[in-house]
Amino acid sequence: MKTFYITLFTLFCLKTVNAQSLKDCASCSSLELKPAQIENLSIDEIRFLTNDLLARKGYKFKKGEEVDTYYTQQEWYKPKKTNSEIIYSNIEKQNIKLFQDRTIFLKERREKQMSEIKSLKQYVLANNALELSRRFKFVKTKNDFQYLQKALEKISVGDIHWFKHRAKYELTIDDGNYICVYSINIDGNKVQIQYNHQGGSKIDKYNTLYPTDYNNEFAYSWGFEFDGVALKYIKFDVAG
Repeated sequence: MKTFYITLFTLFCLKTVNAQSLKDCASCSSLELKPAQIENLSIDEIRFLTNDLLARKGYKFKKGEEVDTYYTQQEWYKPKKTNSEIIYSNIEKQNIKLFQDRTIFLKERREKQMSEIKSLKQYVLANNALELSRRFKFVKTKNDFQYLQKALEKISVGDIHWFKHRAKYELTIDDGNYICVYSINIDGNKVQIQYNHQGGSKIDKYNTLYPTDYNNEFAYSWGFEFDGVALKYIKFDVAG
């Protein structure tokens, strides 16, 4: 019975360690990593782990780059004279390959997700109700569709920038009457497009020409979700 509990405890500990995401590569030279240990990490985080493994081997980064500045400040970092001096063990080679394979998978998935967003924009601006329904399960309505068109017309999909699993693009325009904010937010598989019609212009912030108490603030939000293959419409929200 005692042996059984020891075995059970050991299995539990191993499972817990495998389930935890890596924070650095201090153990990457001695332990062969499992896919579960990096499955929740982003491209940026895996790139950090790769650099961390290299740094612990004495890899010499390009002077002046952010990664070089970071590791130069670490007491344990001892760069080699040349990177050709570094010899990687079989465990290290396996871990580097794990990082590379996972990065390729994540990049392909991200490219597919961005391709779906570009297609959504294309069909919305073309007013193609058939393809919107067929590909994205989105049924256009008379009241809000024009605002989705306005939002996607202003959003530059090619300028969306990522950090870890999140990305954002936001454009604010003050036309002298109102302030409008057009944005897209990506959080993992979730995609939110928003048209935010705010209050009066900051150009005429005192509303001196035609003073009024009329408030025309509202925000429309369209939610989509990416399943790894396609982008699907989830919900529409309105505030104001």
